[in-house]
Amino acid sequence: MRTSWKTWTGFALLGCLLGSPSGAWGATVTGYVRDQGGSPLPGVLVRILEDRSRGTRTDAQGSFTLSTDPGDSVTLLVAPDALPAVRVPGVTPRRGELSRVDVVYLTARAGAPCSLDLSSNPSTGYGWALVTSEDLPGAATAENTFMPPESPGNRPLAGRGGLERWTFCLSAPGFFVLRLAYLRPWEQGVPPARILAVAVTVTP
Repeated sequence: MRTSWKTWTGFALLGCLLGSPSGAWGATVTGYVRDQGGSPLPGVLVRILEDRSRGTRTDAQGSFTLSTDPGDSVTLLVAPDALPAVRVPGVTPRRGELSRVDVVYLTARAGAPCSLDLSSNPSTGYGWALVTSEDLPGAATAENTFMPPESPGNRPLAGRGGLERWTFCLSAPGFFVLRLAYLRPWEQGVPPARILAVAVTVTP
């Protein structure tokens, strides 16, 4: 059995860029929470663990925005009412900038491959990387393949982005979180452009 999920897009939220509450001195963490079919999850509690006064809930589109102080790496807690909570470490708010963190809840069967398509543009130097995973079973695998966009006459489209298809196979039932980052691998000490937490419930 092979399960496939729709593409996740939207690397920047225009409304947040134009109306960021962080101003020139603060920092902003923004993102979305969605389910397996791509539907938004409204009303999900999102807060910064290191500062519990900084919290909000997702809106009708599953989106959230948190204003915080720039500084060291923090952990984001995403806690839906009917799903397991997810902790996303390594979020580094920067002064006057947006930190993008998205969470997707998925369901898969043990031992069956499942795939997730993510927008990507290698011509910019950026790509998705598996950064960390929590308590994955020993036989777990994760592979990715870039798929360029279709073009008329099969001619390459220079500079156009495509999709990275990530395929996971988790061998044991349970709840697991895989953290992907959209980054330039040679840039050391630079926060990723986007963090995606893939929260997977694996059934027997």
